Amino acid sequence: NFKHPGGSVIKFLTNGGDATEAYVEFHGRSKKADYVLKALPHRPAPKATMKERGFNGHEALSKDYAILRKQLEEEGFFDPAPGHVAYRVAEVIAMHVVGAYLFMCGSTYPIQAAGLFILGIVSGRCGWLMHEGGHYSLTGHI
Repeated sequence: NFKHPGGSVIKFLTNGGDATEAYVEFHGRSKKADYVLKALPHRPAPKATMKERGFNGHEALSKDYAILRKQLEEEGFFDPAPGHVAYRVAEVIAMHVVGAYLFMCGSTYPIQAAGLFILGIVSGRCGWLMHEGGHYSLTGHI
């Protein structure tokens, strides 16, 4: 009995429908995910079921999105960019340094508050960076 590591996210995303698009978006470059998927028991869905649940009831939207995604792929939007990654890491480090300095060395409460504000913003930025790293979107190596 296979349990998806993401929990019930597939049911949430597809409302019990076709998970093909969700799979491609989350695991499209993953050889490991393909290996696990192929190892699971499977059978073709009946045509009546696919007619009812295919594209999750939004066939036109899904087809338009597929066209947009293909255009973005051709333009390199999903290719790893080492320069961009370096910039994002440097940004997080610099914001931590500036925020900590303002908070710890600020001579007035407004300056210390600005430091806390910067530290709060950078915590969110750092979280997104870690999230992208967890999905291997920074390097593309899955």
